[in-house]
Amino acid sequence: MLPPFWTTAEDDVEDPIGRRRRIILTLVIGGIIGFLMAGVWGPGSTLGREMRGDALLGEKVHGHLRGNAGFRSLQVVEIDREGIREAGLGPDQGHWEAGTLTVTFLGHLLADAVSRGEVRADDTLATHLPELAGSPVGDLTLTEVATQRAGLPRQLPGESARSIPAALFGIDPYAGTTPEKLLTEARELSLENPGVYAHSQVGAALLGEALTRAARQPDWPTLARVRLFEPLGMRETTIATSRDLIPADAVPGHRPNGHRVRASASSGAAPAGCCTWTTAADLGRYAQALLSGQVPGASALEPVADGTAPSRVGYFWLVSPGPKEQTLTWHFGGTAGSSSFLALDRDAGRAVIVLSNTSQPVDRLGAGLIADDKPPAATPNPMDLLSALVLVAVVVWTVRRVLAATRRSQLVRAALDFASVVLLTALLADWVTVPGWFHGLALGVGAGALLLGLRRGRELPWATGHPKADRVQVIISAAVLMVVLVLIVV
Repeated sequence: MLPPFWTTAEDDVEDPIGRRRRIILTLVIGGIIGFLMAGVWGPGSTLGREMRGDALLGEKVHGHLRGNAGFRSLQVVEIDREGIREAGLGPDQGHWEAGTLTVTFLGHLLADAVSRGEVRADDTLATHLPELAGSPVGDLTLTEVATQRAGLPRQLPGESARSIPAALFGIDPYAGTTPEKLLTEARELSLENPGVYAHSQVGAALLGEALTRAARQPDWPTLARVRLFEPLGMRETTIATSRDLIPADAVPGHRPNGHRVRASASSGAAPAGCCTWTTAADLGRYAQALLSGQVPGASALEPVADGTAPSRVGYFWLVSPGPKEQTLTWHFGGTAGSSSFLALDRDAGRAVIVLSNTSQPVDRLGAGLIADDKPPAATPNPMDLLSALVLVAVVVWTVRRVLAATRRSQLVRAALDFASVVLLTALLADWVTVPGWFHGLALGVGAGALLLGLRRGRELPWATGHPKADRVQVIISAAVLMVVLVLIVV
């Protein structure tokens, strides 16, 4: 007996009820196959049970995670008056990206430079970067920049323009940002909502360049190494201003959907944290120095301005009330393929560090650990929900196109278009709120529809009426699929 999708059109005419059953059965079989495939192929990262270091801390981390979707590997450090504990979860270990935690280094270097008399807190950027004289950016004070209340944009225009191609093609949006280009583009910037807290990588990069010049150091990495890393014994922390400086054991970054992300390297954007590589041990030394007050420029921890309510802000550090009548001093970090978090409960002498090699934020996990309380559930990711709706719509659209097709070229186009959308959503969506198996289920149902198309196509002509137009449409659909395949491979 032939499988149901190999029966003939005459069979459908003679048995319309059986036709509907065959269609439903084929779609169900395809859905089951897709669901099973998703266990192996479905997009998304999941933190496994592999564990190193302190087992109790590792189990505590697992207990605090409300689901582990979006994570591949984590490195966690917990410090209190009894000592320091460290646990690694997942398969990856080595040097981790610190991301925008780097700006806290910058805040301490500013406070240290003030204490040395190299700069004044109310100096303008133009005082130390004369290239900015006469521009709105040049009139900003160092304190305005360090408290993120300067009204500067998050990124330079060139970096923003490269952000979408970077996400699609895996290129580095900061590769072309040199100190010279930073200053040239900054001169043309206008300010929006000055006095309102808003994180700006541009401001951090400019402040880093200003402090470097004030200290008469050759570059920002040298300033950070001489003034902060070496005094604290952070010998494994490095700033990769070029790709050859990325550590050999650098933990590879990923998006939450499991797609590998290319690490950044830049001289101009380095103070903002695009390319800082460190270890849990080094950040543990940093946190201990912060708690003991032995860190250079310790006054950077003290709040001097309002942040986003109810937080206040020091030199880049955020100071917020905790859930158990605590006062938490903290900062997050992130790159295209990593996330990080460092929080201090200075009164209790406690600190928590979380490092991850996906861009799924770890601040909720870190906040739960420092408060020794379950973190709140994450809010739904709107892009995930949108991707799920798109997939449902595309599956329905594909089924309708298959059933309504009057020529084989339409079936070929339906198959190509379906493959393009499925692969593109696998690449771009995070697949955290909506699990990866949903993607596999959609793949299976769509594949079932295409099996129906394979059956119907045996009895349909290739084209009718306008064969050249049909060929062109098929070529366009095939070209789109090839582009998506290239994106997946890259």
